[in-house]
Amino acid sequence: MKFRAFGAGMMLAVVLLGGGLMYRSAPTSHAQAAPNAMAVDADAGTAGVDTVRTVNGTASFTTAVNIVTAGSAYAGYQVELSFPASLTLSASTQLQPSGMTLCGTPITSPTYQSACARSSGTSTFTGQLETVDFACAADGVFTIHMVSLVEDANFGTTTLNSQAAAITTGTADAVITCTGTGQVAPTDTPVPPPTDTPTAGPTQPPVPTDTPGAPTDTPTALPPEFTATPTPAGTQAPGTPGAGTATSTPGGPGGVATATPTLPGGGTIGTINLPNTGGGSTPGASGYGLFAAILAVAGLAVGGGATLLRRKAR
Repeated sequence: MKFRAFGAGMMLAVVLLGGGLMYRSAPTSHAQAAPNAMAVDADAGTAGVDTVRTVNGTASFTTAVNIVTAGSAYAGYQVELSFPASLTLSASTQLQPSGMTLCGTPITSPTYQSACARSSGTSTFTGQLETVDFACAADGVFTIHMVSLVEDANFGTTTLNSQAAAITTGTADAVITCTGTGQVAPTDTPVPPPTDTPTAGPTQPPVPTDTPGAPTDTPTALPPEFTATPTPAGTQAPGTPGAGTATSTPGGPGGVATATPTLPGGGTIGTINLPNTGGGSTPGASGYGLFAAILAVAGLAVGGGATLLRRKAR
Protein backbone atom coordinates (compact mmCIF):
# COMPACT_ATOMS: atom_id res chain seq x y z
CA MET A 1 0.00 0.00 0.00
CA LYS A 2 2.85 2.37 0.83
CA PHE A 3 4.55 1.54 -2.46
CA ARG A 4 1.36 2.15 -4.41
CA ALA A 5 0.76 5.47 -2.65
CA PHE A 6 4.37 6.49 -3.29
CA GLY A 7 4.12 5.63 -6.97
CA ALA A 8 0.87 7.53 -7.34
CA GLY A 9 2.30 10.53 -5.52
CA MET A 10 5.35 10.56 -7.79
CA MET A 11 3.12 10.37 -10.86
CA LEU A 12 1.05 13.34 -9.72
CA ALA A 13 4.16 15.29 -8.74
CA VAL A 14 5.59 14.87 -12.25
CA VAL A 15 2.31 16.00 -13.80
CA LEU A 16 1.87 19.08 -11.64
CA LEU A 17 5.51 20.15 -11.60
CA GLY A 18 5.57 19.97 -15.39
CA GLY A 19 2.59 22.32 -15.48
CA GLY A 20 4.13 24.75 -12.99
CA LEU A 21 1.95 23.42 -10.15
CA MET A 22 2.83 21.97 -6.76
CA TYR A 23 0.21 19.69 -5.19
CA ARG A 24 -0.74 20.41 -1.63
CA SER A 25 -3.83 19.55 0.34
CA ALA A 26 -6.06 22.33 1.58
CA PRO A 27 -8.75 22.22 4.24
CA THR A 28 -12.21 21.86 2.77
CA SER A 29 -15.61 22.13 4.34
CA HIS A 30 -17.95 19.16 3.96
CA ALA A 31 -20.88 21.14 5.23
CA GLN A 32 -21.34 23.01 1.92
CA ALA A 33 -22.27 21.41 -1.40
CA ALA A 34 -19.28 20.35 -3.50
CA PRO A 35 -18.74 22.91 -6.30
CA ASN A 36 -17.32 20.20 -8.55
CA ALA A 37 -18.35 16.60 -9.17
CA MET A 38 -16.93 13.58 -10.98
CA ALA A 39 -18.62 10.27 -11.83
CA VAL A 40 -18.11 6.85 -13.44
CA ASP A 41 -20.10 6.53 -16.66
CA ALA A 42 -21.07 2.86 -17.10
CA ASP A 43 -21.38 3.25 -20.89
CA ALA A 44 -18.94 5.60 -22.58
CA GLY A 45 -20.73 5.14 -25.94
CA THR A 46 -23.94 6.86 -24.93
CA ALA A 47 -24.75 10.49 -24.15
CA GLY A 48 -24.82 11.59 -20.58
CA VAL A 49 -23.70 9.53 -17.61
CA ASP A 50 -25.09 6.02 -17.12
CA THR A 51 -24.95 4.72 -13.56
CA VAL A 52 -25.93 1.12 -14.44
CA ARG A 53 -25.21 -1.28 -17.29
CA THR A 54 -25.78 -4.94 -18.19
CA VAL A 55 -23.02 -6.76 -20.05
CA ASN A 56 -23.46 -10.21 -21.61
CA GLY A 57 -20.42 -12.41 -22.16
CA THR A 58 -16.73 -11.82 -21.59
CA ALA A 59 -16.01 -9.24 -24.31
CA SER A 60 -14.52 -5.94 -23.12
CA PHE A 61 -16.74 -2.92 -22.64
CA THR A 62 -15.83 0.75 -22.19
CA THR A 63 -16.64 2.97 -19.27
CA ALA A 64 -15.65 6.60 -18.77
CA VAL A 65 -14.49 8.99 -16.05
CA ASN A 66 -16.51 12.19 -16.34
CA ILE A 67 -16.49 15.56 -14.70
CA VAL A 68 -20.17 16.41 -14.41
CA THR A 69 -20.06 19.71 -12.50
CA ALA A 70 -17.40 22.43 -12.60
CA GLY A 71 -18.69 25.21 -10.42
CA SER A 72 -15.10 26.04 -9.48
CA ALA A 73 -12.51 26.37 -12.24
CA TYR A 74 -9.82 23.74 -12.01
CA ALA A 75 -6.35 23.22 -13.45
CA GLY A 76 -6.15 19.45 -13.15
CA TYR A 77 -7.63 16.30 -11.66
CA GLN A 78 -6.72 12.93 -10.21
CA VAL A 79 -8.94 9.85 -10.18
CA GLU A 80 -8.94 6.49 -8.39
CA LEU A 81 -11.26 3.57 -9.19
CA SER A 82 -11.62 0.35 -7.24
CA PHE A 83 -13.31 -2.76 -8.64
CA PRO A 84 -13.75 -6.45 -7.75
CA ALA A 85 -11.71 -9.32 -9.20
CA SER A 86 -14.72 -10.39 -11.27
CA LEU A 87 -14.12 -7.31 -13.44
CA THR A 88 -10.86 -7.37 -15.39
CA LEU A 89 -9.31 -4.03 -16.41
CA SER A 90 -7.87 -4.33 -19.90
CA ALA A 91 -7.06 -0.80 -21.15
CA SER A 92 -7.44 2.93 -20.52
CA THR A 93 -7.10 6.21 -22.46
CA GLN A 94 -6.43 9.71 -21.11
CA LEU A 95 -8.48 11.99 -23.39
CA GLN A 96 -6.65 15.19 -22.31
CA PRO A 97 -9.53 17.64 -22.92
CA SER A 98 -9.24 21.40 -22.47
CA GLY A 99 -5.47 21.47 -22.59
CA MET A 100 -4.94 18.92 -19.78
CA THR A 101 -2.01 17.36 -21.57
CA LEU A 102 0.40 16.92 -18.66
CA CYS A 103 -0.48 13.38 -17.65
CA GLY A 104 1.19 10.65 -15.67
CA THR A 105 1.24 6.97 -16.64
CA PRO A 106 -1.80 5.31 -15.06
CA ILE A 107 -1.46 2.67 -12.36
CA THR A 108 -3.84 -0.23 -13.05
CA SER A 109 -3.52 -2.53 -10.02
CA PRO A 110 -4.83 -3.08 -7.43
CA THR A 111 -6.80 0.11 -8.12
CA TYR A 112 -6.84 2.35 -11.16
CA GLN A 113 -5.09 5.71 -10.60
CA SER A 114 -4.55 8.48 -13.15
CA ALA A 115 -3.95 12.26 -13.23
CA CYS A 116 -3.72 15.06 -15.78
CA ALA A 117 -3.26 18.85 -15.59
CA ARG A 118 -3.00 21.99 -17.71
CA SER A 119 0.34 23.67 -18.25
CA SER A 120 -1.26 27.02 -17.34
CA GLY A 121 -4.63 28.52 -16.54
CA THR A 122 -7.82 26.82 -15.43
CA SER A 123 -10.89 25.25 -17.04
CA THR A 124 -14.58 24.69 -16.40
CA PHE A 125 -14.83 21.79 -18.85
CA THR A 126 -17.44 19.09 -18.22
CA GLY A 127 -17.56 15.74 -20.00
CA GLN A 128 -15.35 12.70 -20.42
CA LEU A 129 -11.82 12.88 -19.02
CA GLU A 130 -10.75 9.26 -19.60
CA THR A 131 -12.08 5.94 -20.83
CA VAL A 132 -11.43 2.64 -19.04
CA ASP A 133 -12.10 -0.80 -20.54
CA PHE A 134 -13.25 -3.76 -18.45
CA ALA A 135 -14.37 -7.35 -19.11
CA CYS A 136 -16.66 -9.60 -17.07
CA ALA A 137 -14.92 -12.64 -15.57
CA ALA A 138 -17.99 -14.05 -13.78
CA ASP A 139 -21.72 -13.56 -13.54
CA GLY A 140 -22.91 -11.16 -10.88
CA VAL A 141 -23.56 -7.53 -9.98
CA PHE A 142 -20.40 -5.50 -9.43
CA THR A 143 -19.61 -1.89 -8.53
CA ILE A 144 -16.93 0.31 -10.08
CA HIS A 145 -16.28 2.60 -7.16
CA MET A 146 -14.83 6.09 -7.50
CA VAL A 147 -12.63 6.45 -4.41
CA SER A 148 -12.96 9.89 -2.83
CA LEU A 149 -10.19 11.99 -1.34
CA VAL A 150 -11.75 11.37 2.08
CA GLU A 151 -11.33 7.61 1.62
CA ASP A 152 -7.77 7.88 0.31
CA ALA A 153 -5.99 11.05 1.38
CA ASN A 154 -2.91 10.02 -0.62
CA PHE A 155 -4.56 9.76 -4.04
CA GLY A 156 -8.34 9.90 -3.84
CA THR A 157 -10.47 11.45 -6.61
CA THR A 158 -10.57 15.27 -6.75
CA THR A 159 -10.15 18.33 -8.94
CA LEU A 160 -7.22 20.71 -8.28
CA ASN A 161 -6.88 24.48 -8.52
CA SER A 162 -3.96 26.40 -10.02
CA GLN A 163 -2.12 26.24 -6.68
CA ALA A 164 -2.57 22.46 -6.70
CA ALA A 165 -4.91 22.56 -3.73
CA ALA A 166 -7.79 20.10 -3.70
CA ILE A 167 -11.19 21.49 -4.61
CA THR A 168 -14.14 19.86 -2.87
CA THR A 169 -15.34 17.32 -5.41
CA GLY A 170 -18.28 14.93 -5.22
CA THR A 171 -18.01 11.37 -6.58
CA ALA A 172 -20.43 8.77 -8.00
CA ASP A 173 -20.14 5.05 -8.80
CA ALA A 174 -21.42 2.77 -11.56
CA VAL A 175 -22.96 -0.70 -11.24
CA ILE A 176 -22.28 -3.42 -13.84
CA THR A 177 -24.39 -6.58 -14.16
CA CYS A 178 -22.47 -9.40 -15.83
CA THR A 179 -24.26 -12.37 -17.45
CA GLY A 180 -23.45 -15.24 -19.82
CA THR A 181 -19.83 -15.69 -18.69
CA GLY A 182 -20.29 -19.32 -17.64
CA GLN A 183 -18.67 -18.47 -14.31
CA VAL A 184 -20.24 -17.70 -10.97
CA ALA A 185 -18.56 -15.17 -8.74
CA PRO A 186 -17.57 -16.68 -5.40
CA THR A 187 -19.61 -15.54 -2.47
CA ASP A 188 -17.72 -13.83 0.26
CA THR A 189 -18.39 -15.68 3.50
CA PRO A 190 -17.87 -13.43 6.51
CA VAL A 191 -15.19 -14.78 8.77
CA PRO A 192 -16.58 -15.12 12.29
CA PRO A 193 -14.72 -13.03 14.83
CA PRO A 194 -12.30 -14.98 17.00
CA THR A 195 -13.66 -16.14 20.29
CA ASP A 196 -11.71 -16.34 23.46
CA THR A 197 -11.47 -19.91 24.68
CA PRO A 198 -10.55 -20.10 28.36
CA THR A 199 -7.24 -21.83 28.80
CA ALA A 200 -7.10 -24.31 31.66
CA GLY A 201 -4.59 -23.23 34.25
CA PRO A 202 -2.21 -25.51 36.12
CA THR A 203 -3.89 -28.19 38.21
CA GLN A 204 -3.63 -27.41 41.89
CA PRO A 205 -2.77 -30.28 44.26
CA PRO A 206 -5.65 -31.35 46.51
CA VAL A 207 -5.81 -29.57 49.85
CA PRO A 208 -5.34 -32.06 52.71
CA THR A 209 -8.24 -32.31 55.10
CA ASP A 210 -8.09 -33.36 58.72
CA THR A 211 -10.10 -36.50 59.48
CA PRO A 212 -11.14 -36.65 63.18
CA GLY A 213 -9.59 -39.60 64.98
CA ALA A 214 -7.30 -40.56 62.12
CA PRO A 215 -3.57 -39.88 62.47
CA THR A 216 -2.16 -37.72 59.70
CA ASP A 217 1.55 -38.07 60.47
CA THR A 218 3.33 -41.41 60.25
CA PRO A 219 6.23 -41.59 62.70
CA THR A 220 9.56 -42.40 61.15
CA ALA A 221 11.49 -45.19 62.84
CA LEU A 222 14.86 -44.06 64.20
CA PRO A 223 17.95 -46.21 63.83
CA PRO A 224 18.77 -48.31 66.93
CA GLU A 225 21.16 -46.77 69.41
CA PHE A 226 24.72 -48.02 69.33
CA THR A 227 25.54 -50.46 72.17
CA ALA A 228 29.10 -51.41 72.93
CA THR A 229 29.24 -55.15 73.47
CA PRO A 230 32.60 -56.59 74.60
CA THR A 231 33.64 -59.74 72.83
CA PRO A 232 34.42 -62.55 75.37
CA ALA A 233 37.90 -63.94 75.01
CA GLY A 234 37.53 -66.89 77.27
CA THR A 235 36.70 -67.88 80.83
CA GLN A 236 37.75 -65.47 83.54
CA ALA A 237 40.40 -67.03 85.74
CA PRO A 238 41.07 -65.95 89.29
CA GLY A 239 44.11 -63.79 89.64
CA THR A 240 46.11 -62.07 92.19
CA PRO A 241 44.28 -59.26 93.94
CA GLY A 242 45.55 -55.89 92.92
CA ALA A 243 45.55 -53.63 89.95
CA GLY A 244 44.55 -55.06 86.63
CA THR A 245 46.81 -55.06 83.64
CA ALA A 246 46.37 -54.68 79.97
CA THR A 247 48.24 -56.30 77.17
CA SER A 248 48.16 -55.36 73.51
CA THR A 249 49.19 -57.08 70.35
CA PRO A 250 50.42 -54.80 67.60
CA GLY A 251 49.09 -55.34 64.12
CA GLY A 252 51.14 -55.34 60.98
CA PRO A 253 50.64 -53.02 58.07
CA GLY A 254 46.97 -53.08 57.07
CA GLY A 255 46.18 -55.37 60.05
CA VAL A 256 44.20 -54.80 63.25
CA ALA A 257 45.77 -54.24 66.68
CA THR A 258 44.13 -55.88 69.73
CA ALA A 259 44.12 -55.02 73.42
CA THR A 260 43.19 -57.41 76.27
CA PRO A 261 42.52 -55.67 79.62
CA THR A 262 42.91 -57.60 82.92
CA LEU A 263 40.58 -56.76 85.76
CA PRO A 264 41.77 -56.11 89.30
CA GLY A 265 42.12 -59.42 91.04
CA GLY A 266 42.94 -61.22 87.81
CA GLY A 267 41.01 -62.34 84.80
CA THR A 268 40.28 -60.69 81.47
CA ILE A 269 37.08 -59.27 80.02
CA GLY A 270 37.71 -59.58 76.33
CA THR A 271 39.71 -58.32 73.44
CA ILE A 272 39.38 -54.83 71.89
CA ASN A 273 40.13 -54.47 68.19
CA LEU A 274 41.87 -51.17 67.49
CA PRO A 275 42.50 -49.55 64.12
CA ASN A 276 46.08 -49.77 62.97
CA THR A 277 47.25 -46.38 61.69
CA GLY A 278 50.91 -47.16 61.22
CA GLY A 279 53.37 -49.83 60.34
CA GLY A 280 53.07 -51.68 63.68
CA SER A 281 53.60 -50.81 67.35
CA THR A 282 54.74 -52.23 70.66
CA PRO A 283 52.87 -52.24 73.98
CA GLY A 284 52.99 -48.81 75.57
CA ALA A 285 53.67 -47.06 72.25
CA SER A 286 49.98 -46.61 71.35
CA GLY A 287 49.71 -43.58 73.62
CA TYR A 288 46.56 -42.10 75.06
CA GLY A 289 44.17 -43.68 72.54
CA LEU A 290 45.01 -47.26 73.56
CA PHE A 291 44.97 -46.45 77.27
CA ALA A 292 41.59 -44.71 77.04
CA ALA A 293 40.06 -47.65 75.14
CA ILE A 294 41.23 -50.09 77.81
CA LEU A 295 39.76 -47.96 80.58
CA ALA A 296 36.46 -47.55 78.71
CA VAL A 297 35.95 -51.30 78.31
CA ALA A 298 37.01 -52.04 81.87
CA GLY A 299 34.64 -49.40 83.17
CA LEU A 300 31.70 -50.75 81.16
CA ALA A 301 32.35 -54.28 82.37
CA VAL A 302 32.77 -53.88 86.12
CA GLY A 303 32.40 -50.22 86.86
CA GLY A 304 35.96 -50.03 88.20
CA GLY A 305 37.38 -47.74 85.60
CA ALA A 306 37.55 -44.76 87.91
CA THR A 307 39.55 -46.68 90.54
CA LEU A 308 41.95 -47.98 87.93
CA LEU A 309 42.44 -44.46 86.56
CA ARG A 310 43.39 -43.17 90.01
CA ARG A 311 45.85 -45.99 90.57
CA LYS A 312 47.47 -45.38 87.18
CA ALA A 313 47.72 -41.70 87.95
CA ARG A 314 49.66 -42.50 91.19
